[in-house]
Amino acid sequence: RSGLRDISWITPHGARMTEADWSSPAELCLGLHLVDDGEYAVCDVADAPSGDRLIVYFNADFGIVQVRLPPAGFGRLWRMVFDTAKEDPFEDTAEFAAEAPFEMNGQSVVMFELVRESSAT
Repeated sequence: RSGLRDISWITPHGARMTEADWSSPAELCLGLHLVDDGEYAVCDVADAPSGDRLIVYFNADFGIVQVRLPPAGFGRLWRMVFDTAKEDPFEDTAEFAAEAPFEMNGQSVVMFELVRESSAT
Protein backbone atom coordinates (compact mmCIF):
# COMPACT_ATOMS: atom_id res chain seq x y z
CA ARG A 1 0.00 0.00 0.00
CA SER A 2 1.03 3.59 -0.63
CA GLY A 3 0.55 4.66 3.00
CA LEU A 4 -1.96 7.30 1.89
CA ARG A 5 -5.56 7.28 2.97
CA ASP A 6 -8.03 6.10 0.35
CA ILE A 7 -9.87 9.41 0.74
CA SER A 8 -8.45 12.66 2.12
CA TRP A 9 -10.23 16.00 2.23
CA ILE A 10 -7.85 18.88 1.57
CA THR A 11 -8.00 22.64 1.93
CA PRO A 12 -7.42 25.07 -0.94
CA HIS A 13 -3.93 25.45 0.55
CA GLY A 14 -3.13 21.76 -0.06
CA ALA A 15 -3.23 20.58 3.56
CA ARG A 16 -5.46 17.88 5.05
CA MET A 17 -8.62 19.43 6.45
CA THR A 18 -8.92 19.79 10.21
CA GLU A 19 -12.02 20.04 12.38
CA ALA A 20 -11.59 23.83 12.33
CA ASP A 21 -11.53 23.83 8.51
CA TRP A 22 -14.84 21.94 8.42
CA SER A 23 -16.36 24.49 10.80
CA SER A 24 -15.16 27.60 8.96
CA PRO A 25 -18.08 29.43 7.30
CA ALA A 26 -15.57 31.36 5.15
CA GLU A 27 -14.23 28.24 3.39
CA LEU A 28 -16.28 27.63 0.27
CA CYS A 29 -13.62 25.63 -1.58
CA LEU A 30 -12.28 22.19 -0.73
CA GLY A 31 -10.49 19.32 -2.36
CA LEU A 32 -10.81 15.56 -2.38
CA HIS A 33 -7.77 13.28 -2.84
CA LEU A 34 -8.69 9.74 -3.94
CA VAL A 35 -6.25 6.83 -3.98
CA ASP A 36 -6.71 3.48 -5.71
CA ASP A 37 -3.51 1.63 -4.89
CA GLY A 38 -4.70 -1.54 -6.58
CA GLU A 39 -5.41 -3.47 -3.38
CA TYR A 40 -9.16 -3.44 -3.92
CA ALA A 41 -10.97 -4.09 -7.18
CA VAL A 42 -13.21 -1.12 -7.89
CA CYS A 43 -14.81 -2.61 -10.99
CA ASP A 44 -15.05 -5.87 -12.93
CA VAL A 45 -13.35 -4.59 -16.09
CA ALA A 46 -10.20 -6.65 -16.69
CA ASP A 47 -8.23 -3.79 -18.28
CA ALA A 48 -9.23 -1.14 -15.75
CA PRO A 49 -6.19 0.75 -14.44
CA SER A 50 -5.27 0.47 -10.79
CA GLY A 51 -2.92 2.57 -8.75
CA ASP A 52 -4.62 5.78 -9.84
CA ARG A 53 -4.82 8.95 -7.79
CA LEU A 54 -7.18 11.85 -8.37
CA ILE A 55 -7.62 15.27 -6.84
CA VAL A 56 -10.94 17.05 -7.27
CA TYR A 57 -11.43 20.63 -6.08
CA PHE A 58 -14.92 22.06 -5.59
CA ASN A 59 -15.38 25.83 -5.45
CA ALA A 60 -18.79 26.97 -4.25
CA ASP A 61 -17.62 30.57 -3.96
CA PHE A 62 -18.76 33.04 -6.63
CA GLY A 63 -15.26 34.44 -6.99
CA ILE A 64 -11.84 33.18 -8.01
CA VAL A 65 -9.99 31.18 -5.35
CA GLN A 66 -6.22 30.74 -5.22
CA VAL A 67 -5.62 27.00 -4.82
CA ARG A 68 -2.41 25.10 -4.15
CA LEU A 69 -1.92 21.42 -4.91
CA PRO A 70 -0.88 19.23 -1.95
CA PRO A 71 2.77 18.43 -1.16
CA ALA A 72 4.77 15.73 -2.96
CA GLY A 73 3.71 13.06 -0.46
CA PHE A 74 0.36 13.03 -2.25
CA GLY A 75 2.00 12.90 -5.69
CA ARG A 76 4.74 14.80 -7.53
CA LEU A 77 3.13 15.70 -10.85
CA TRP A 78 -0.54 16.23 -11.70
CA ARG A 79 -2.34 16.61 -15.04
CA MET A 80 -5.55 18.61 -15.22
CA VAL A 81 -8.34 16.36 -16.52
CA PHE A 82 -11.11 18.94 -16.64
CA ASP A 83 -12.18 22.38 -15.45
CA THR A 84 -15.92 23.03 -15.55
CA ALA A 85 -15.36 26.81 -15.78
CA LYS A 86 -13.99 26.48 -19.32
CA GLU A 87 -16.10 26.45 -22.45
CA ASP A 88 -14.55 23.06 -23.29
CA PRO A 89 -13.82 21.56 -19.84
CA PHE A 90 -11.40 18.98 -21.28
CA GLU A 91 -9.32 21.29 -23.52
CA ASP A 92 -6.55 22.18 -21.06
CA THR A 93 -4.48 19.23 -19.88
CA ALA A 94 -1.68 21.28 -18.33
CA GLU A 95 0.63 19.63 -15.83
CA PHE A 96 1.31 20.99 -12.35
CA ALA A 97 3.99 20.03 -9.84
CA ALA A 98 3.19 19.31 -6.20
CA GLU A 99 2.37 22.51 -4.28
CA ALA A 100 1.87 24.44 -7.53
CA PRO A 101 -0.65 27.28 -7.28
CA PHE A 102 -3.49 27.82 -9.72
CA GLU A 103 -6.59 30.00 -9.95
CA MET A 104 -9.95 28.32 -9.72
CA ASN A 105 -12.97 30.15 -11.08
CA GLY A 106 -16.11 30.58 -9.04
CA GLN A 107 -18.69 27.81 -8.85
CA SER A 108 -16.56 25.27 -10.66
CA VAL A 109 -14.99 21.84 -10.30
CA VAL A 110 -11.44 20.94 -11.36
CA MET A 111 -10.03 17.41 -11.53
CA PHE A 112 -6.39 16.33 -11.66
CA GLU A 113 -4.88 12.88 -12.21
CA LEU A 114 -1.49 11.75 -11.01
CA VAL A 115 1.09 11.55 -13.81
CA ARG A 116 2.92 8.27 -13.45
CA GLU A 117 6.72 8.46 -13.44
CA SER A 118 6.94 6.38 -16.65
CA SER A 119 4.60 8.75 -18.54
CA ALA A 120 6.05 12.05 -17.28
CA THR A 121 7.54 14.23 -19.99
